[in-house]
Amino acid sequence: MKKLSALLVFSILVLSLPAQNYRPFDRAMTKVFGETSGLGNLYCLAADSAVASGTDSVYYFYTHLNDTLIESDTCSFWGGNQCFVQDRPIWSGLKAVGRQDGSCLFFNVSGDTLNFRFDMQPGDTSLIAQTLNERFWLTCTGYSQSTILSFADSVKKFRVLHTDLFGQVIASAIHQQPVTIAKTLGLTDFIRIDSFPQLLKPLRLEGQPRQSLGVYEITEGMIYDHLPGDIIQTRYHHFANPGPPWDNYVRYTKHTFLSRQEQPGLLSYEVASETFYVDSVGVQHDTITLNYFPDRVVIAAPFDLHSKESLVYNSVYYDEYDLFTGLTYHTEPGYLMYCVPDNCWGPTDTFGPPPSEGITYVCGFGVWEQHYWDWQPGVSSMGFEEQVVYFKRGGLAYGNQFFVGIASEEAREERLTIAPNPATDEVVVSMTHQVDNGQLVVLDLNGRVLIKQVTNGSWTTVNVSGLAAGTYLLKVFSTDRIQTAVMIKK
Repeated sequence: MKKLSALLVFSILVLSLPAQNYRPFDRAMTKVFGETSGLGNLYCLAADSAVASGTDSVYYFYTHLNDTLIESDTCSFWGGNQCFVQDRPIWSGLKAVGRQDGSCLFFNVSGDTLNFRFDMQPGDTSLIAQTLNERFWLTCTGYSQSTILSFADSVKKFRVLHTDLFGQVIASAIHQQPVTIAKTLGLTDFIRIDSFPQLLKPLRLEGQPRQSLGVYEITEGMIYDHLPGDIIQTRYHHFANPGPPWDNYVRYTKHTFLSRQEQPGLLSYEVASETFYVDSVGVQHDTITLNYFPDRVVIAAPFDLHSKESLVYNSVYYDEYDLFTGLTYHTEPGYLMYCVPDNCWGPTDTFGPPPSEGITYVCGFGVWEQHYWDWQPGVSSMGFEEQVVYFKRGGLAYGNQFFVGIASEEAREERLTIAPNPATDEVVVSMTHQVDNGQLVVLDLNGRVLIKQVTNGSWTTVNVSGLAAGTYLLKVFSTDRIQTAVMIKK
């Protein structure tokens, strides 16, 4: 990591009047940018270090791992001395230089310079960069008041123009792309720098922690944000080899959220839980309470900064889940150790092949999927994987709900007929559809299974003489539907 200059007092970008307060960023500012499509990665901007170089302010951005192995001369790792150098720049390039004349230079991965003249006055135009066949221009369009992420600010507005060498417009992804600097927030609309001009990608501000705006952290309250009526079903597969048969199983767990209670520092849900064991075709019902700490930060910007203490791969992005767009956070350990002299990461000893593990959260749904696989070649393997297979939210459903051994898109809930009702000793249960090898259960209002039996055909009898007087729920599970009714016992 580069040393922080003692002259850091000069490290704020110096821009000439009258735009002196319209600074793109400073070394203490962290920003989160997103793609203008609303989907894809969130890109973080933060200075690894800043130095004063004469009258210039130089900002070095943090870097990622290069995917090419090198031979380290000074460090040894598990299995040898090969490692991955941490020298691949983030989206904003290798570094930025703020010049006394008001320009700001950005350097892409090829070392080419992009010159942004943020000191220009309305109507002025300057050249950003030029290739053998094309030119990129920046034109200042003026000042205005704007609301950015619910924050009212004065902004200085620019546009990117993309032309050929003869001035003819090239209709690329960044032609007419706004570049905006707000008086308080700094840079709010920009373009991706590292692979410019091979990759032309417009970006916009999505979050800024200094003013607590937008997406700059993900908390438990954001991840586990449910409403009464939401349904989430997950598939869990556990395996072990070698291992007893009961170490290898598949189960489906469905949570139906009944109520939500909020109090300072605590978010609680009452949940009806149904677990289906595929191998035994068993079903277990329960009513449980799920507690979360809504203010607990799971990850904060910069999301993709690599720590020198431990390597963890993080990514935060927006993804589509059928009819929903969800803020998604994925994390997994790298099992690499850091070498200071060569600024690189190499394998650490995990006493065997490193396990494969990862977890993905989707805000509003919780843990979307996770896995852990650990194996010793020729000896053993074990692990698990879990993923959401169905959810219902706001009346909209995604995926296929699982019912006693089969997942079916046509699965639905229908009503049973019970006679007599109120019941005494025995009842006749009539189904709306023929049932083949179905599962009938009687539950109390706490979700406990009191009676369970296999049923076939369109009707069956149930002995309820052993039940105490009260109200019960009777369900019949078949391959493509659930049939249910309320029964009263005298």
